[in-house]
Amino acid sequence: MEYRSFPGIKSSPSLLGFGLMRLPLNSEDSADINYDLSFEMIKYALEQGINYYDTAYMYHSDQSEIFVGKMLTQFPRESYLLADKLPMFRIETLNHAKEILAEQLQKCRVDYFDYYLLH
Repeated sequence: MEYRSFPGIKSSPSLLGFGLMRLPLNSEDSADINYDLSFEMIKYALEQGINYYDTAYMYHSDQSEIFVGKMLTQFPRESYLLADKLPMFRIETLNHAKEILAEQLQKCRVDYFDYYLLH
């Protein structure tokens, strides 16, 4: 796997990332994530050196971050880089943005995001 380094960032992200927007499902319901198959995919990706994982507030009907919290946190935090996104279209005030960030951190079961993007 190839990696790129960026100034000020301790870990270098893999050139190939793993998006958590289109995970396998158990049914037609986008919130009905197949946890077992998705976990196997993530485990395989990590074993192959993929360390960049990307989720967002609204992916899988607001369930992707919950999936991340249950699955990625089974691995050492230093083994992956996590990107999330602030849903700008839902933000009303600065305090609201702070509340959503706190909610996202809680859902993902992490203390920080390595990358935080505006969506």
